[in-house]
Amino acid sequence: SYDVWARGYGLADSDRQTARPGDDLTVQSRSTASPQEAAAVYPANYWYSLLEVPTADEFPGTGEAGNGISRGMRNQAEWVDRLKDGCQLCHQMGNLATREVLNLDDYDSTLHAWDQRVQIGGSGGGMNAGMNRMGRARSLQMFAGWTDRILAGMDSIAALPRQWWAGGANFDLASGRFVSGGDHVSVSHLNAVFGIVEIMAELLPLVDAPAYRTAWIDYCKWYNAPAVQWERRFGEAPRGHNLRQAHSRLTAYAAHALQDTALAARAWNEFQDGELKPGLTTMQAGDGIVEIPGLSTNGAAQWGLAAIQNLALIPPD
Repeated sequence: SYDVWARGYGLADSDRQTARPGDDLTVQSRSTASPQEAAAVYPANYWYSLLEVPTADEFPGTGEAGNGISRGMRNQAEWVDRLKDGCQLCHQMGNLATREVLNLDDYDSTLHAWDQRVQIGGSGGGMNAGMNRMGRARSLQMFAGWTDRILAGMDSIAALPRQWWAGGANFDLASGRFVSGGDHVSVSHLNAVFGIVEIMAELLPLVDAPAYRTAWIDYCKWYNAPAVQWERRFGEAPRGHNLRQAHSRLTAYAAHALQDTALAARAWNEFQDGELKPGLTTMQAGDGIVEIPGLSTNGAAQWGLAAIQNLALIPPD
């Protein structure tokens, strides 16, 4: 059998259903609770599409002393072909590894960071030569602008009235910023399910975004907060706080970041008293098929992530 669900831009994943080939399924989609939830499942091609290639009227290139595009680039199609053949031939574009620059604080600017980035590693020589063939100055400007828009998105989340709790914020594709809205509280468990905790663990040590970091830690601290405390802060009853056990790793993240022993104890309570408890039993569900009642693939994966991360962030004494 398979876990089957539907995914789409601006939509939350539908509920997962267990099915076999040939089964008829009814799939119910819904809008995402927040822009962050929507962005968490966008494929690499979405982020790649934010890359603003030179416009057609910038060709033919006039060289480094002109518009920064190589004189050998006669038209936009040739330049785009070089981008695809020179970059995508070896690796994906738009995934986390290509769209985020490591150790950004070590450089004067994103332009400087990209200039160094394409010269290092086993493929540095090839990447460096490819940039020169396309026109180094203009290519670096394009990649730096890509990174700047991602950082702008982080800063704008911190500036929203509800920050990570914002529902219905309006996103400006050109600048990468959330520009308005987001006044009401909205909660979704899918942010963490789709890897936002792991992304933040890699991203935040690499960029200087203190306001965003504060907003993220606040989200981690409050997602699993007791209902009385939640209602006291937000003025409404909690809703949408699913997968409490899996989200214990968010509480652990906040506890580690804030060096808060009370939060650490709360995280372990959330994990140990969560949906998946000790004492699981197996049953024979068919010829050669063993099932564990109450255990789903998603639940097991989330339990594993929480166990690993809690042990790393807040190891028990």
